[in-house]
Amino acid sequence: MLGYTIPAGFPPLSCPESKLKQIILHLFNNSLKFTPSGGNIQVTAARSQEAILLAVKDTGKGIPSKDIGKIFDSFYRGKTPQQDSIRAGLGLTIVQYLVRRSGGSIEVLSQEGKGTTFRILLPIFDSFMA
Repeated sequence: MLGYTIPAGFPPLSCPESKLKQIILHLFNNSLKFTPSGGNIQVTAARSQEAILLAVKDTGKGIPSKDIGKIFDSFYRGKTPQQDSIRAGLGLTIVQYLVRRSGGSIEVLSQEGKGTTFRILLPIFDSFMA
């Protein structure tokens, strides 16, 4: 099940719309890949002072603590039940690059067997330019 809570009327972000779409698609695809049938994926956005907090939370298999420090590394691929060779291991690397390039930050909270949450903080355009 997919749910989202994104209020209308957000101010412009420091991140161009095309890049924001890439960020969300990569995180959403990751959640789909690691969340079994019957699981949940929730996308939320909220204003936090001079930034927008975007979160993608799933009830997937979670990320082992030993792998958390590697997930943003180029070509790193976590173990999946159906290990496919199509994946390049660049999705989260791209997400981190785009977020940082926009003046934002990203963090991951995960617990094996319970799911993962990616939290992104992106500056509002006016505060980014000041």
